[in-house]
Amino acid sequence: MSHDLFIVSVGESSRWGRQVLLGSFRAIVLFMEQGETAIVAALIGSFLAMLVALIFPCLCYLSILKGKLTNTQIGLCMFIIIFGLVSGCCGTYSAISRLADQMT
Repeated sequence: MSHDLFIVSVGESSRWGRQVLLGSFRAIVLFMEQGETAIVAALIGSFLAMLVALIFPCLCYLSILKGKLTNTQIGLCMFIIIFGLVSGCCGTYSAISRLADQMT
């Protein structure tokens, strides 16, 4: 099997995305150097868990079965997506507020 299949080319259109990703990694390393690993894990895990568990499956379901879903199914998926976004934002806010409390 060729390893060339796993190489992803990043174009100029996603340059800002690359900068955001690198900036996020730098912030994570900075906080982990200060010994705040539990808060950093909570910060990353709160929104990432909601993305993986709730938001991405519903988005994939909606995109795969586009045009074949009833309004009830679409509404339920939208509710789950909104719930995941709100829960992820609440968890992220909680982690940031704990981090700010410990830094002051």
